Amino acid sequence: MEKPVLNSSEQQFVAVMEELAAAIGAGDARRGANCYTNDVIFYEPSTRFLLRSREEIYHLFGGEKPHKGLLRWHHLGFNSSAQIGFAEFTLNYGEPVHGIVIVQISEGKIAVWREYYFDSTLAWNAFIKDSAFPTHCRQRTDQMDSSSDTFITEKDFQHLLQAIAQWSGKVDTEKVADNLTDDVICIELPSGEQHKGREGLQAYFKEKARLAPVQLTWHQSLLNEAQQIGVGEYTLKWDQKQLHGIMIAKICSGRISHWRDYQFASDGDWQEFVGESIVLNPQ
Repeated sequence: MEKPVLNSSEQQFVAVMEELAAAIGAGDARRGANCYTNDVIFYEPSTRFLLRSREEIYHLFGGEKPHKGLLRWHHLGFNSSAQIGFAEFTLNYGEPVHGIVIVQISEGKIAVWREYYFDSTLAWNAFIKDSAFPTHCRQRTDQMDSSSDTFITEKDFQHLLQAIAQWSGKVDTEKVADNLTDDVICIELPSGEQHKGREGLQAYFKEKARLAPVQLTWHQSLLNEAQQIGVGEYTLKWDQKQLHGIMIAKICSGRISHWRDYQFASDGDWQEFVGESIVLNPQ
């Protein structure tokens, strides 16, 4: 008889991610590797760096000569039904690396890891400039009514992103802007180019659409409903250019108030870009 698969809760997801950070901080390669399954798929799409086992992870962390680092999670979220989570992070082994990772959990361990990151000489706050997520937007508690229009569900978030993609394709910048707050801030990483305010972003969208049609395709999205922070993996085609990437957004009163893009130019399609980590995406 096959052993039943045990699903992890959001708390267990956070626990394994915190254990990984603690192991890196302690310079304990075996402890860090034990956060992953034996047959983990670890992939960095931008460099095509691939590992396929816990033992390879152990050696990535230094093996018998481990090195201490500092891993800080900025934002985390988890879909317990899909057993898929996200984490925005800074990893420092001397100079910082900033990024977002999408992971799949299997029986309490990391089974698939897809990492988007940029090397940087900048500390976190300088890297993200003015796009730090605000604390003035309320967070939902267990006592609050989840049906309140102040807070959106993961399904609402999916609809919001699809609306942006739909109206981007139709070059209806006003419809796109309807999904943004008046004081929205959008930053493109790693360049640090910022766009502020709904009217400013609308003008930016109009200029891009004037030059060439825009095609935006979402591949997957996740939302931390309590924190109202979500991510979406996407492909953007525009003016003979193609970008694959991930965005992380803060939702305020049902609209996007802050948006960070981690994106990479690529000639290949999405499946080629994410390689073996494609198993993270719903069929």
